[in-house]
Amino acid sequence: MPQDRRLRLFRNLVAAAAVDGEIADAERRVLAYFARGLGVEEAEYLAAVVEATTGALKLVVPKEAAERAWMIGTLAKVIEADGRVSEREIGLYRAFARRVGVGSTPPARDGTAPAPAPARRRATRRAGSPAPGPRARRGRTR
Repeated sequence: MPQDRRLRLFRNLVAAAAVDGEIADAERRVLAYFARGLGVEEAEYLAAVVEATTGALKLVVPKEAAERAWMIGTLAKVIEADGRVSEREIGLYRAFARRVGVGSTPPARDGTAPAPAPARRRATRRAGSPAPGPRARRGRTR
């Protein structure tokens, strides 16, 4: 894989680690591990961290299917590295998963597959009763 694509994958990982506003030490260790594996140099690593912590680094969906699949599993490892998964990290993971067309539930911390989310019940109304208006749905009355 060309170096520019490896760097792009790594920058995605850094963006995911920083989405909650900080990159914890445990996340930095995981990022360093992947940086070595992807052949990312220290200067590129540091530049990506600086860019991510200022909010300028955004997650980009890879074009290659194999890279997208790798990103799904690897993003989960990065966002779970510090033992805390913020709502922003979950939102980023789910948004990425939707964009690449796979399930959006992050894996459980113990590595097992997550339980499926309970099915949402559709609200039903009695025959002949009017459908609630927008104000009624929000709990407001006139």
